Amino acid sequence: MTKILITEFINQNSLENLNKKFDVNYDEKLCEDKKEIIKIIKDYDGLIVRNKTQVNLDILKNAFKLKFIGRLGVGLDNIDTEYCKNKNIHVQPATGMNADSVAEYVVSSSMFLIKKNPNVSQWNY
Repeated sequence: MTKILITEFINQNSLENLNKKFDVNYDEKLCEDKKEIIKIIKDYDGLIVRNKTQVNLDILKNAFKLKFIGRLGVGLDNIDTEYCKNKNIHVQPATGMNADSVAEYVVSSSMFLIKKNPNVSQWNY
């Protein structure tokens, strides 16, 4: 059975769906233990991360069976995509999943700026 490692938070419904089809190891704190990831990645066909897990050469050179990396987000700066490309490891971001949130943010920010709301400059991002 295909084995998937998930190193950061994932929605419970998504996790349940993955468990129906794959042998899943889920530990949302594993992103904090790079040595452990390096040690166990050799046993996995797939890896699902967010932005905390740095999928770099240290991890990838031990990922002998890895065929797929799923990124729960859109940025790929935490994944060595060039190495993955050279090793035929498919990297899939969640492209478009945040489109509604981005549009809502842009519209609401625009409205604040149009109205010259003085509190905008006091927001902490």
